[in-house]
Amino acid sequence: MKKKRAKQGPITAEELMRKLEADPQWVAAQREREAKRQAWSRVLYAMHEPLAQDLRKLGFEVETVCDLYNRKQPWRKDLPLPDYRQAIPLLIEHFQRPYSFEVKEAILRALIDRHAKKLAFDVVLEEFRRTADPQVAQAEIQRALQPVLEGAGDYWSREEAEPLLRNRWNSYRHTLGHALGYMFSKEHIPVIVELLQDERHSAEIRKFLARDFLTKLRRWRIEDAELRSVGERYAQLDS
Repeated sequence: MKKKRAKQGPITAEELMRKLEADPQWVAAQREREAKRQAWSRVLYAMHEPLAQDLRKLGFEVETVCDLYNRKQPWRKDLPLPDYRQAIPLLIEHFQRPYSFEVKEAILRALIDRHAKKLAFDVVLEEFRRTADPQVAQAEIQRALQPVLEGAGDYWSREEAEPLLRNRWNSYRHTLGHALGYMFSKEHIPVIVELLQDERHSAEIRKFLARDFLTKLRRWRIEDAELRSVGERYAQLDS
Protein backbone atom coordinates (compact mmCIF):
# COMPACT_ATOMS: atom_id res chain seq x y z
CA MET A 1 0.00 0.00 0.00
CA LYS A 2 1.39 3.36 -1.06
CA LYS A 3 2.06 5.97 1.55
CA LYS A 4 0.03 9.11 1.25
CA ARG A 5 2.20 12.06 0.29
CA ALA A 6 2.31 14.68 3.00
CA LYS A 7 0.70 17.94 2.01
CA GLN A 8 3.17 20.73 1.55
CA GLY A 9 2.50 23.85 3.55
CA PRO A 10 2.67 27.34 2.07
CA ILE A 11 6.14 28.40 1.01
CA THR A 12 7.76 30.98 3.29
CA ALA A 13 9.19 34.27 2.03
CA GLU A 14 12.69 33.05 2.90
CA GLU A 15 12.21 29.81 0.93
CA LEU A 16 10.83 31.74 -2.03
CA MET A 17 13.84 34.08 -2.06
CA ARG A 18 16.27 31.13 -1.96
CA LYS A 19 14.43 29.56 -4.87
CA LEU A 20 14.47 32.79 -6.90
CA GLU A 21 18.14 33.50 -6.16
CA ALA A 22 19.00 30.06 -7.52
CA ASP A 23 17.32 30.94 -10.84
CA PRO A 24 19.89 32.53 -13.21
CA GLN A 25 17.19 34.18 -15.34
CA TRP A 26 15.59 35.84 -12.31
CA VAL A 27 18.99 37.05 -11.06
CA ALA A 28 19.84 38.52 -14.48
CA ALA A 29 16.47 40.29 -14.70
CA GLN A 30 16.97 41.74 -11.20
CA ARG A 31 20.38 43.07 -12.17
CA GLU A 32 18.95 44.71 -15.29
CA ARG A 33 16.13 46.33 -13.28
CA GLU A 34 18.60 47.64 -10.72
CA ALA A 35 20.86 49.02 -13.44
CA LYS A 36 17.89 50.88 -14.97
CA ARG A 37 16.85 52.19 -11.56
CA GLN A 38 20.34 53.53 -10.91
CA ALA A 39 20.53 55.05 -14.39
CA TRP A 40 17.20 56.84 -13.86
CA SER A 41 18.35 58.01 -10.43
CA ARG A 42 21.48 59.56 -11.95
CA VAL A 43 19.38 61.30 -14.59
CA LEU A 44 17.01 62.74 -11.96
CA TYR A 45 19.80 64.01 -9.74
CA ALA A 46 21.47 65.66 -12.73
CA MET A 47 18.20 67.34 -13.79
CA HIS A 48 17.62 68.66 -10.24
CA GLU A 49 21.16 69.96 -9.76
CA PRO A 50 20.77 73.59 -11.06
CA LEU A 51 17.93 74.26 -8.61
CA ALA A 52 19.60 72.28 -5.81
CA GLN A 53 22.72 74.43 -6.18
CA ASP A 54 20.71 77.64 -5.84
CA LEU A 55 18.81 76.26 -2.83
CA ARG A 56 22.10 75.38 -1.13
CA LYS A 57 23.25 78.98 -1.63
CA LEU A 58 20.21 80.02 0.43
CA GLY A 59 21.21 77.61 3.19
CA PHE A 60 18.98 74.66 2.29
CA GLU A 61 21.09 71.51 2.46
CA VAL A 62 19.31 69.51 -0.23
CA GLU A 63 20.24 67.10 -3.03
CA THR A 64 16.96 67.69 -4.88
CA VAL A 65 13.99 69.99 -4.36
CA CYS A 66 12.06 66.94 -3.09
CA ASP A 67 14.06 67.20 0.14
CA LEU A 68 12.23 70.42 0.96
CA TYR A 69 8.76 68.91 1.26
CA ASN A 70 9.91 65.44 2.36
CA ARG A 71 11.52 66.98 5.44
CA LYS A 72 8.21 68.55 6.42
CA GLN A 73 6.82 65.08 7.13
CA PRO A 74 6.27 64.32 10.84
CA TRP A 75 8.39 61.16 10.71
CA ARG A 76 11.46 63.17 9.63
CA LYS A 77 12.10 64.71 13.06
CA ASP A 78 15.82 64.05 12.63
CA LEU A 79 16.03 66.82 10.00
CA PRO A 80 15.42 70.55 10.45
CA LEU A 81 12.17 71.99 9.12
CA PRO A 82 13.00 74.40 6.27
CA ASP A 83 11.60 77.93 6.28
CA TYR A 84 9.79 77.98 2.95
CA ARG A 85 9.35 81.73 2.79
CA GLN A 86 12.97 82.31 1.85
CA ALA A 87 12.87 79.70 -0.95
CA ILE A 88 9.51 80.62 -2.57
CA PRO A 89 10.76 83.33 -5.00
CA LEU A 90 13.55 81.00 -6.15
CA LEU A 91 11.13 78.08 -6.62
CA ILE A 92 8.77 80.24 -8.68
CA GLU A 93 11.62 81.50 -10.84
CA HIS A 94 12.92 77.97 -11.50
CA PHE A 95 9.40 76.68 -12.14
CA GLN A 96 9.25 78.89 -15.22
CA ARG A 97 12.45 77.39 -16.67
CA PRO A 98 12.34 74.57 -19.29
CA TYR A 99 12.91 71.67 -16.89
CA SER A 100 11.66 68.12 -17.40
CA PHE A 101 8.25 67.12 -16.05
CA GLU A 102 9.85 65.36 -13.09
CA VAL A 103 11.68 68.47 -11.87
CA LYS A 104 8.74 70.82 -12.51
CA GLU A 105 6.38 68.49 -10.68
CA ALA A 106 8.78 68.39 -7.71
CA ILE A 107 8.97 72.21 -7.68
CA LEU A 108 5.18 72.34 -7.88
CA ARG A 109 4.82 70.03 -4.89
CA ALA A 110 7.17 72.29 -2.95
CA LEU A 111 4.98 75.28 -3.89
CA ILE A 112 1.83 73.64 -2.49
CA ASP A 113 2.47 75.44 0.79
CA ARG A 114 0.51 78.10 2.66
CA HIS A 115 3.29 80.66 2.24
CA ALA A 116 3.33 80.19 -1.56
CA LYS A 117 -0.41 80.20 -2.31
CA LYS A 118 -0.92 83.83 -3.32
CA LEU A 119 2.51 84.25 -4.89
CA ALA A 120 2.45 81.15 -7.11
CA PHE A 121 -1.17 80.95 -8.33
CA ASP A 122 -0.78 83.06 -11.48
CA VAL A 123 2.39 81.25 -12.55
CA VAL A 124 0.80 77.83 -12.03
CA LEU A 125 -2.35 78.94 -13.87
CA GLU A 126 -0.30 80.07 -16.87
CA GLU A 127 1.52 76.72 -16.96
CA PHE A 128 -1.75 74.80 -16.64
CA ARG A 129 -3.27 76.65 -19.59
CA ARG A 130 -0.12 76.37 -21.69
CA THR A 131 0.22 72.61 -21.28
CA ALA A 132 -3.42 72.02 -22.25
CA ASP A 133 -2.28 72.21 -25.88
CA PRO A 134 -1.43 68.63 -27.07
CA GLN A 135 1.22 70.03 -29.43
CA VAL A 136 2.98 71.73 -26.54
CA ALA A 137 2.84 68.50 -24.56
CA GLN A 138 4.34 66.50 -27.41
CA ALA A 139 7.10 69.09 -27.90
CA GLU A 140 7.97 68.96 -24.20
CA ILE A 141 8.07 65.16 -24.25
CA GLN A 142 10.50 65.26 -27.16
CA ARG A 143 12.61 67.93 -25.46
CA ALA A 144 12.74 65.96 -22.21
CA LEU A 145 13.66 62.74 -24.02
CA GLN A 146 17.20 63.77 -24.98
CA PRO A 147 18.73 64.25 -21.49
CA VAL A 148 17.01 61.09 -20.28
CA LEU A 149 18.57 59.01 -23.03
CA GLU A 150 21.96 60.67 -22.56
CA GLY A 151 21.90 60.10 -18.80
CA ALA A 152 20.63 56.52 -19.00
CA GLY A 153 23.36 55.35 -21.36
CA ASP A 154 22.58 52.04 -23.01
CA TYR A 155 19.82 51.07 -20.57
CA TRP A 156 16.88 52.77 -22.34
CA SER A 157 15.94 53.01 -25.95
CA ARG A 158 13.78 55.84 -27.31
CA GLU A 159 10.87 53.38 -27.51
CA GLU A 160 11.19 52.64 -23.77
CA ALA A 161 11.75 56.23 -22.66
CA GLU A 162 8.93 57.98 -24.52
CA PRO A 163 5.99 56.17 -22.83
CA LEU A 164 7.68 56.78 -19.46
CA LEU A 165 7.87 60.52 -20.09
CA ARG A 166 4.34 60.60 -21.48
CA ASN A 167 3.06 59.03 -18.25
CA ARG A 168 5.11 61.51 -16.22
CA TRP A 169 3.48 64.34 -18.16
CA ASN A 170 0.03 63.05 -17.19
CA SER A 171 1.13 62.98 -13.55
CA TYR A 172 2.39 66.55 -13.93
CA ARG A 173 -0.95 67.74 -15.34
CA HIS A 174 -2.78 66.24 -12.37
CA THR A 175 -0.38 67.90 -9.94
CA LEU A 176 -0.98 71.25 -11.68
CA GLY A 177 -4.72 70.76 -11.20
CA HIS A 178 -4.23 69.83 -7.55
CA ALA A 179 -2.05 72.92 -7.00
CA LEU A 180 -4.66 75.24 -8.52
CA GLY A 181 -7.37 73.69 -6.36
CA TYR A 182 -5.25 74.29 -3.27
CA MET A 183 -3.99 77.79 -4.16
CA PHE A 184 -7.02 79.65 -5.42
CA SER A 185 -8.62 82.39 -3.31
CA LYS A 186 -12.05 84.07 -3.48
CA GLU A 187 -10.89 86.48 -6.18
CA HIS A 188 -9.97 83.49 -8.38
CA ILE A 189 -13.47 81.97 -8.41
CA PRO A 190 -14.25 83.21 -11.98
CA VAL A 191 -10.96 81.69 -13.20
CA ILE A 192 -11.78 78.30 -11.65
CA VAL A 193 -15.27 78.34 -13.21
CA GLU A 194 -13.66 79.06 -16.58
CA LEU A 195 -11.23 76.14 -16.16
CA LEU A 196 -14.06 73.78 -15.20
CA GLN A 197 -15.90 74.67 -18.41
CA ASP A 198 -12.82 74.34 -20.63
CA GLU A 199 -13.02 70.95 -22.40
CA ARG A 200 -9.32 71.00 -23.27
CA HIS A 201 -8.71 69.77 -19.71
CA SER A 202 -9.45 66.14 -18.95
CA ALA A 203 -12.64 65.16 -17.15
CA GLU A 204 -10.57 63.69 -14.32
CA ILE A 205 -8.70 66.96 -13.69
CA ARG A 206 -11.88 69.05 -13.90
CA LYS A 207 -13.65 66.68 -11.51
CA PHE A 208 -10.78 67.08 -9.05
CA LEU A 209 -10.88 70.88 -9.38
CA ALA A 210 -14.66 70.89 -8.93
CA ARG A 211 -14.41 68.98 -5.66
CA ASP A 212 -11.85 71.47 -4.34
CA PHE A 213 -14.11 74.27 -5.57
CA LEU A 214 -17.11 72.94 -3.62
CA THR A 215 -14.98 72.48 -0.51
CA LYS A 216 -13.80 76.09 -0.68
CA LEU A 217 -17.36 77.40 -1.21
CA ARG A 218 -18.44 75.59 1.97
CA ARG A 219 -15.39 76.79 3.92
CA TRP A 220 -15.95 80.39 2.84
CA ARG A 221 -19.71 80.06 3.48
CA ILE A 222 -20.56 81.32 0.01
CA GLU A 223 -24.26 80.62 -0.49
CA ASP A 224 -24.44 81.05 -4.25
CA ALA A 225 -26.75 78.48 -5.85
CA GLU A 226 -25.33 79.05 -9.34
CA LEU A 227 -21.72 78.53 -8.26
CA ARG A 228 -22.66 75.47 -6.25
CA SER A 229 -24.53 74.06 -9.27
CA VAL A 230 -21.43 74.52 -11.47
CA GLY A 231 -19.25 72.73 -8.93
CA GLU A 232 -21.69 69.85 -8.50
CA ARG A 233 -22.07 69.39 -12.28
CA TYR A 234 -18.35 69.07 -12.91
CA ALA A 235 -17.69 67.03 -9.76
CA GLN A 236 -19.80 64.26 -11.37
CA LEU A 237 -17.99 64.11 -14.71
CA ASP A 238 -17.07 60.64 -16.01
CA SER A 239 -13.28 60.25 -16.13
